[in-house]
Amino acid sequence: MGDDQLPVVRQNKNVAGGNIVGRDLISYPEIKTPLRKMTESYRVEIEQGCEQKEFIDELQDYMKRIPGDEQRNLEEKLVSAERNELIATAKFLKEKFAKKLYKHTFSPVAQNIFVHILSMISCSFQLKIKPLISENKPASVIDKAIYDEIIKAVYFEVGNSELGINMDYIRGMLYYLTGNCYINWEK
Repeated sequence: MGDDQLPVVRQNKNVAGGNIVGRDLISYPEIKTPLRKMTESYRVEIEQGCEQKEFIDELQDYMKRIPGDEQRNLEEKLVSAERNELIATAKFLKEKFAKKLYKHTFSPVAQNIFVHILSMISCSFQLKIKPLISENKPASVIDKAIYDEIIKAVYFEVGNSELGINMDYIRGMLYYLTGNCYINWEK
């Protein structure tokens, strides 16, 4: 029997505590990525009240400028890359993320989550965005790639978690990395 010959099923006045399916119910398991597992661990950490007194080493690395790199601020870097239109938003979002980072000083799991996100952003920028910049692609193409390859991808991993990381925080992390010389927007 083909799909066009399926019997008609009528369901009137049904009440159920679960699914009511007229034909096939397809269920997909939730994908447990490393970051999703960490956000679940963060929930447990909050419940148990775990604390740490300092930032973990990997996060401290991201909090410092790369040694030997030029010591220009975020604004100067964006001006040099001819992305002046990003300056006000970039400065605001970078500061917004920095406040969130310091708010979670005492959470080992949150710190690990931030390290993984910063690493994802840095790697994606170097491998997916920097080549577009080097090829002199228009800002609109670069911005779309940043949204698709970084912001949306990271949000898929950690959005809607107890850490409250939204797309603006992810953008803030991008600018945080730019300010600390991990990301270079210049051609």
